[in-house]
Amino acid sequence: MDKDMACERFSPPSILRSVLGDESDVLDLLIIAVHETFLKSGLVGFDSVSGTRVNGLQFPEEWPSSATPLSVSYTLPEVLDKEDVSESIVLNIRRVINGCVVVSGSLTESRSKLYLTLDQNRFAPVLDLLRRNCLDEDKMREVYDLWKTVKDQLVLPLSIQLSEKTGATLPPCFMRLSSYLKRKILELLPATDVARMACVSSEMQILCSNGDLWKQRYAEEFGYASETKSCGNWKNRFGWDWKIKKNNYKKKETRSESYLQDFFDSRGSFTSQFRPSLLALNTYYKEKEISPSSNKCKFLDMDVFCC
Repeated sequence: MDKDMACERFSPPSILRSVLGDESDVLDLLIIAVHETFLKSGLVGFDSVSGTRVNGLQFPEEWPSSATPLSVSYTLPEVLDKEDVSESIVLNIRRVINGCVVVSGSLTESRSKLYLTLDQNRFAPVLDLLRRNCLDEDKMREVYDLWKTVKDQLVLPLSIQLSEKTGATLPPCFMRLSSYLKRKILELLPATDVARMACVSSEMQILCSNGDLWKQRYAEEFGYASETKSCGNWKNRFGWDWKIKKNNYKKKETRSESYLQDFFDSRGSFTSQFRPSLLALNTYYKEKEISPSSNKCKFLDMDVFCC
């Protein structure tokens, strides 16, 4: 029981309930929740002018005007201990007219930004109920969704960028794992995800180009992996044959849609010119995975493979 109570104490709803306070503006509740997610993930508030740690939030006088964003800076404790803090995370929060809050984040010396749009009408009322301790379990999932969304799409990516830029310890994440463990995880991913992971960093590009890994993926996708076929490395070979397979699916889909038009008119009824037998239709449905009631084809949605 004590263990369960301890887990509940450090859960996102409990953490947010303890900091929301008596704020009356529901928009402020949402901003405080975003801010607290950053703090509880190991970051600290930071004043870039004085170079000192900052506690709490200061809302501009014009807030929540859409023309005046709320700007907050964060850094890591070990970076703050250095004499010269040259890099930090800058978060800009702006309210837009359609009831959404746009949060953008980047490093101070970086031009690339991450953007997250939060629906004020979805999250703010839930946080208000949480503040007043009136939130039921069904709505509690919204709090977890908010916390996870902010952490996955803003906190972790920005923390990793800051750590790599300053030489600080990386947060608990995939990139902290050893090359051996990364390789083992890559072996469990589909080929398209492995190809996407190669775009993350130079290290991942090297790991994702491993010949044995792509030979395994080739055998799983095409049923064989012959050494006699000369077509470069296994990654290039997979990409080449994947494109051929994808093009074949497109051609088959085009022919199937044309054939299907012979069966039905625009209202979904059999055409008078062509009324196939029930046996022929059942065979066609089985081969093309078409539901007789929907009159629609179900083809595989093949992602584009980037080799």
